[in-house]
Amino acid sequence: MLIDLEEAHRRIREAGFREPSTIKLKTHESYGKIIGEDIKAPKDIPSHPVSAMDGYAINSRDLARYGRLKIRGKIFIGDTPPELKPGEAYYIVTGAPLPYGADSIVRVEASRVENGYIVPVEKVWPGKDVVSPGDVVKGGMYLARRGDLVDPYMVSLLLYSGVYEVHVYSYSVGVLAVGSELARYDSVEEIGGSGSMGSKVDSISPLIIGLLGFGFPKYLGVSVDSEESISEAISSALAELYSVITIGGTSVGERDLVKKAVRELGGELLFEGVNVNVLKRGSIGVVDGKPIAMLPGQCVAAAVFFHEFYLPIVSRVTGLRLNLDVAGVLGEDVEVVRKMDSLYLFRYGDDGMVYPLRWGPGRCFELAQASLYGVLSRGKLYRRGSKVSLRKLIRYV
Repeated sequence: MLIDLEEAHRRIREAGFREPSTIKLKTHESYGKIIGEDIKAPKDIPSHPVSAMDGYAINSRDLARYGRLKIRGKIFIGDTPPELKPGEAYYIVTGAPLPYGADSIVRVEASRVENGYIVPVEKVWPGKDVVSPGDVVKGGMYLARRGDLVDPYMVSLLLYSGVYEVHVYSYSVGVLAVGSELARYDSVEEIGGSGSMGSKVDSISPLIIGLLGFGFPKYLGVSVDSEESISEAISSALAELYSVITIGGTSVGERDLVKKAVRELGGELLFEGVNVNVLKRGSIGVVDGKPIAMLPGQCVAAAVFFHEFYLPIVSRVTGLRLNLDVAGVLGEDVEVVRKMDSLYLFRYGDDGMVYPLRWGPGRCFELAQASLYGVLSRGKLYRRGSKVSLRKLIRYV
């Protein structure tokens, strides 16, 4: 039932997932979402030559002819540019449009004013301190590509370029916790005493929801350990959402019913588990082309299974590029004494090297301290100074 890590990734790459739909958002409301189509600049910016400095707009050829130039007026941002006549200059501020006929700027600090005339005190040439049309943004150039994650810099660029609405992936995901012992995290005042139903807060769903900032997550609450209840919750969610993530109920005990529930819905399990400690009991399924991620019910196992197997699905169907792979240098020896390949959390030390944290699928404190994770080979001793392949744990600040 357990397959190798590489085989699990191959099955994800070859699975028949449908592409999520897109929606249109105001550009300033699209932070953190995934661009759903290529975006090109609608026009040149600037569309007219503008000044790159505070100074005087002139025609450089006039200097040799006149030596000094008459200050005819002032030009500010938003003004309609006048026509520059021979022997004239205009005071101009940074970003203002050059008068027609001007080809250069004499900086304020590189000139002196004498009785209404300016006299440059440094060399001036055509194009000096001028921003030409299209120098900042060229019309038709790509501002963003499908799969880009919208960040503050992109929002600023798009608005600057006149793009006020964007299509982003409507990546709607339902997050369902499974376990009769659990209580909704948003109703903690209803949690009972030890041993009663709902005596344990669902603390992993908000973790996963927090990692789904690129999408539109919806908390589905808690299902009791009942195949019927689990199936109904997943079926109802898939009727309106693109994907479902469940947490818990994936092992081999009497109450581990999630995989069975997915099969009863006509779903296909791409794999039922992997040959890696901590990750081994999670699963990925497909129902009508929609991805179902069945995460183990402990914090480290759930978070890393999400990174290792669910994020590649997101990348495949949206083009999202995360670039999480890094190489780390071990700051201490690590010996894998367990009987299968094992997942470890790591943190960066002050020396820039990486250090393993305490091992275990439920080490929630260590998970909060970790920056990286990696799978190390069973029975192998990794010496201090060795390079290991790791992946970054994503965070949203």
